[in-house]
Parts: sequence; C-alpha cells; structure tokens
Amino acid sequence: QRLQSAGADALELHFNTTGVAVAGDRIHDFYRLVFSATRMVKSVAQVPVMVKLPVECCDPLRAIEAAVHGGADAVGPTARWKAFVFDLDWRRSTATPGGGYGGSQALPIVCYTVAEARLQGIGLPMFAGGGVFSWEAAAKLLMAGSNAVQLGSLACHLGPGGVRGV
Repeated sequence: QRLQSAGADALELHFNTTGVAVAGDRIHDFYRLVFSATRMVKSVAQVPVMVKLPVECCDPLRAIEAAVHGGADAVGPTARWKAFVFDLDWRRSTATPGGGYGGSQALPIVCYTVAEARLQGIGLPMFAGGGVFSWEAAAKLLMAGSNAVQLGSLACHLGPGGVRGV
C-alpha cells in the first residue's frame, strides 16, 4: 500500500548487481534466492513485481524460471560482469574491485538469452538491457523477443538526459 501511495507503478527486484549470482551461490543457492525473494515480495506487494536478472555467473534460463515460479510479473535479463576497475594514477586511488563491466559487446549475449527464453516457452513480459547505446541496439532486443528495453548503459554513459534522443 505504501508503494502505491508513493506513486510506484511497479517494484524491481534487482539481482543483477555485479557479483550477486556468485555471492548468492557462496551463501545461498542463487536460484532459490531468486525464487524465495520474488515469492516473498510478491505476496505483499500490491504492484507488479519485475525481476532484473544476470546473464553471467549463472544459468540465465534457470534464473528466469526461478523468478517465474516465484510469481514475477516480468523479468529483465541484463548483462554486467564483475570487473577490476582502478585508476592508473595510483596517487589518487587504490586498485580495488569495482562496479562491473558492460557495454555493446553484451548486446548479442542478452539477445540470445531473450530469444532462448522465448523458445523455451517463457511468456512473461521481458525488459532486457545491456549495451544499448542506439535505437538499433534497442530494436535488436525487441526483435529477439523483449517487450521493453532498459537504457541503463546509455544513461550511465551520457547521463539521464542522454536517453531523450533514443
């Protein structure tokens, strides 16, 4: 009820933060985590629950199926690999594991995941993303079977205003 009164149209469960699948398997079976969290949130949310999932460090179709069985209203396969990010000017920063790596090279992998999920009978709405920097890239995801496209790559690259021209 608080979500609706705050004006939320939906709720996104974000399992694609860099390394979630790897960390999940160290502590808890990742697929069970996706299923259990989706089911728990879905049981109390009064808005649609969208589940954002990785295509790396896991079997993406199994992750999608876990979200479907948990009651997700939509799934969003996206790509963002763990990475090591550091500044070459060692005086300003130290070498530490960073936020992740994604880009246009991820697009074919996400397209494949979407198309494979459709071939396997996953009918839930999808909001795929990863490596979308142009309308052509967005069209490829739609042609693969996604119903909507995330523009996070573009927004991270150009800022929130950068998505206006797509």
